[in-house]
Amino acid sequence: MERWMASTDLVPSNRGSVSTCVRQQGESIVDLTLVSSSAAHRIVNWRVQEDTETLSDHRLICFDVTSHTSEPAPTTSPSGGPRWSVRRLDRVLLEEAAVVASWAPLSSADAASGAEWLNEASRNICDASMPRVSSTAVRRRQAYWWQPELMQLQRACVAAKSRYKRYRRRRLRDEGEEQALYDAYRGACITFRDAITKAKREAWEEWLQLLDDDPWGKPYKWVRQKLRPAAPPLTQNLHPELRSRVISALFPSRAEWHSHAMTHRAESSEDEEEAIPPVSTVELREAVRRMGLKTTAPGLDGVPGKAVEYRGGGKRGS
Repeated sequence: MERWMASTDLVPSNRGSVSTCVRQQGESIVDLTLVSSSAAHRIVNWRVQEDTETLSDHRLICFDVTSHTSEPAPTTSPSGGPRWSVRRLDRVLLEEAAVVASWAPLSSADAASGAEWLNEASRNICDASMPRVSSTAVRRRQAYWWQPELMQLQRACVAAKSRYKRYRRRRLRDEGEEQALYDAYRGACITFRDAITKAKREAWEEWLQLLDDDPWGKPYKWVRQKLRPAAPPLTQNLHPELRSRVISALFPSRAEWHSHAMTHRAESSEDEEEAIPPVSTVELREAVRRMGLKTTAPGLDGVPGKAVEYRGGGKRGS
């Protein structure tokens, strides 16, 4: 195993000494989580779920995959950006934070530097005026076949398993009583497994009946694998240097590439530059007002439109 892992550039991510496989004959660590050496530093919080019933001798293994940091960000949205609780927005603190941010104005006239400064200032203002929303509040979607009755059977399996494990820790054990506890645990697992099979069959038959009423509903989305949780775009998880190289290759600057039309236009106009009219204050206030009216999710920066409206629109800000 070690020679094969070395030849394929794989390293184990297991942590601790908790057994991953527990049987009546004994327990051991036979399940391995293997990842490439380049991605090993992104695997954090590796653990074995001892109290989760998997209907198998092997226990459930969980871990988190981070993008670049050593710990997962607790206050990020599914799109990867931060999230704030707009309902708990303090307008007074928001205006005061905006005033403090204006004390250090941008000195450079570069558009990229100005956008970066505005984005950083907006995040600082939002942090000062409203709390962030923790990602732990986002719950995982349940399976389409899950029913509340299955939760009780699952708890019965966990309880029977706990009684069997506590009895096995005793020094003096009776083989008959130990076998009875194990048989009770296996019986609870069989009942739970049969209930899951029945729930899946009934849910599938119900979905087939929905095809006549709504052919583009949940059955269609499930088959087309469209019932998936939100995830950040691939470009957002790329390393900044790699992302810059990809963007530069796909969209070269004018100094690197000129189309025939652009070259002809440059030759005809020579040194003439097209005058771009400046943005007026009225247009800026109107754009900010429209941002505040939107009820859609914020962009990648996570700054809600309401915060921008309170800070820069109407009589409530400057």
